[in-house]
Amino acid sequence: MDTINNDIKEQRFRFPGQDFVGFGRRLSCVTQGGALWTAAQKEDADGITLVIARTGNGETERIELPVGPLYHRPSLVAGKGQAPSVVWNEFTDETWSIKFAPLSDGPLSIGKIETVFSSLRLCQPPTGVYCGDAAHIAWPAVIDDRVRILTAVKQDGNWKVDEPISGSDVDALRPCMCVAGNSVHLFWDQYKESRYEVAGARQTGSEWEAVRPAGHPDERWFCPNVAATSAGDVYLTWVVMQEVSDDLGITEHIPFAMVGKVDGNRIEVIEDQNGRAIADMREGLLPSKISKGYLGLRRNPQLSVDACDRLWCCWEVRVEAESTAVSGYLAARSFDGAAWSEARLLANPGYGYALPEKQAGQELSFGYFKFAETGLDIIAVGATPTDVGRPFAPDASKWTRWHGFDIEPLVKPERTVEVDGTTHAMFWADTHCHSNVSADAEGEPDEIIHYARDIAGLDVLCVIDNDFYPNKTFSPAEWQVRQEESRYFTKKDEFVLFPGYEFTYHRKDLKPDFNHRCVMYPRPGGKMHRRIDAATDSDYKLLAALDSTNVICYPHHSTYELINPSVEWNIEACSSWRTVLEECDFTIGQLREGKKLGFIGSSDAHRANPGLGGALTGLFAPELTPEALFDAYKNRRIIATQGFAVFIDFRVAGLFIGSEGTSVGAPEITAEIEAPKEIEYVRVLRDGKEIHRETSGGDTCSLSFTDETVGEGKHFYFLNLKLVGEPGYNTDPAENSRAPFSVKSKYPHNLARARGVFAWTSPVWIDVQG
Repeated sequence: MDTINNDIKEQRFRFPGQDFVGFGRRLSCVTQGGALWTAAQKEDADGITLVIARTGNGETERIELPVGPLYHRPSLVAGKGQAPSVVWNEFTDETWSIKFAPLSDGPLSIGKIETVFSSLRLCQPPTGVYCGDAAHIAWPAVIDDRVRILTAVKQDGNWKVDEPISGSDVDALRPCMCVAGNSVHLFWDQYKESRYEVAGARQTGSEWEAVRPAGHPDERWFCPNVAATSAGDVYLTWVVMQEVSDDLGITEHIPFAMVGKVDGNRIEVIEDQNGRAIADMREGLLPSKISKGYLGLRRNPQLSVDACDRLWCCWEVRVEAESTAVSGYLAARSFDGAAWSEARLLANPGYGYALPEKQAGQELSFGYFKFAETGLDIIAVGATPTDVGRPFAPDASKWTRWHGFDIEPLVKPERTVEVDGTTHAMFWADTHCHSNVSADAEGEPDEIIHYARDIAGLDVLCVIDNDFYPNKTFSPAEWQVRQEESRYFTKKDEFVLFPGYEFTYHRKDLKPDFNHRCVMYPRPGGKMHRRIDAATDSDYKLLAALDSTNVICYPHHSTYELINPSVEWNIEACSSWRTVLEECDFTIGQLREGKKLGFIGSSDAHRANPGLGGALTGLFAPELTPEALFDAYKNRRIIATQGFAVFIDFRVAGLFIGSEGTSVGAPEITAEIEAPKEIEYVRVLRDGKEIHRETSGGDTCSLSFTDETVGEGKHFYFLNLKLVGEPGYNTDPAENSRAPFSVKSKYPHNLARARGVFAWTSPVWIDVQG
């Protein structure tokens, strides 16, 4: 398996120039006219284009087609003639639309672009099929404050959009379609009552007949993919996620794919001799020892039917290792209608494998990305015999550390505080978690949001994806989707979703070279400034562009260089990578130099578990609105914890957490604390040095004393507490390591306990006089 070559990593990731190129994470593939067709979105310094490739007779022809500047994820539609059509979603002039265009069967070109549907609300990527001469399209759209599945059919040159086909009481996403005989089959996943299930419908003539939803109360069933055999049998695969934990308190998911056969209006699950898991996707996703990112899509099972009418269930495997991989295996099993073959690892030329529903022969053809290539050659195609490779039977003993458990939502303190005559409640946030829009992370964006709100019990979330990673940009269209998600999920006094992104910048003069930033806005409307954009291709340019804007921008590695105090109010004190304030004195050094920094706890989780990634921020605000929360961040009325909720009312000379002021004489210091479990100690630190310690012997603590040893001048105070339990360090604090993360510790790399033991208040700054 290939890993990132250091020279390529240096050039493409750490220090890319204006020769960058990005293709999204998904390809679309169909076979038609004796050729394999692929489609992808592409972005480089010259703009955004639609890339179409056609491979036949051993030759590949590629073209770039100009479409809308904010278009998103094209999908090929096989069926009529010798060339497929292509559909996509697009945002132009404050309007979302679904576009359709035929491709030529001669020299590659695109025909007339047609608008199927337009709306002021979000339209997600479409899919489509031909049934006879009629083109059928389906896509998710926000209708009446729900995400509904819409369908359209083109007959006699005109598009007819039907009423929403999914229910009005669910959010429906990720449609897939196939044709069996004279019927169109449409499936999607839907979120209802805190769980995902698979649903669908079939159309014969002009009537849609519902297929009964399939799911499990303790699992998530989503990301469906469908295929039909020439005999008219319709099969469906989907991802299943089961929640697990280990004895250290790390939370994870067991991922696998199930397959079902559509029988009338129901989905019959097809099992093999070992149960429901047709595709075992634990390898590389459920850690044996470590969790590492991967550029491909491991939670993306696909069905494909070969020329012998055999059904193949295919998925992508990245073998667990300590290094980042840029190629993975294509794994597959076949089904002959009665039994499943053994799983085999067939090929590993790249990552991001995409298979057509119909294969032209007995081999499996596929599209993929090839990391080491450049330009359009990054998009590649391959074919593999199905009797090659090696058997793939994961050793279940690797994962005996994991066991099922019931997630307990965050128990939030109900106490309030009075600050300057205003009552403030406590709200809990994870403002740095990634989705699969990032090139090395897992989780659908909506899955991440629902998990944080309904499973982890958070009040506030920001899904922050990298603005650039080799061969993957955070595109302008994806940024627009992110803002629409914020608009959709933010509800006053219920839940707040900030729109944000990660500025993924490295500097040769810094050791380590990280100077990344989390950038988030209170509401939609803020601009995305990326490292690959000429106007903001450095951290100094970014901070200049953000100056005087309503934005939160904070660094989140062990070391950093602060640039603009008008927007850099806070730093990440702990995450799933590091317990930074305990393991490294860099931030204390910044405070001693006079920087004013509040403490944020945010998980930086890449594993689809926001709120359970080992870091949270507690905010003191009068109400749960984006504006009130932003005021808390800017005034540093925040505390950072290792994933638990705790009430702390900490004051110095009467000044609350995050405040600045003066004290005539020695300041009085008070604190009231209510913790979720027994407290081991509470410390008060002045200028980074402990001046007071108490042990409570219970889950509450009150302290009050006067700092008689303080000298005149400016000082900062903060409170640190530790609950009873193992500290969970990534590196030994005695080493005072500034390295960004570790792969050798008890909690390696991106693994952290859901509920740790440390908490820190933001400082209080006091000028002691007299």
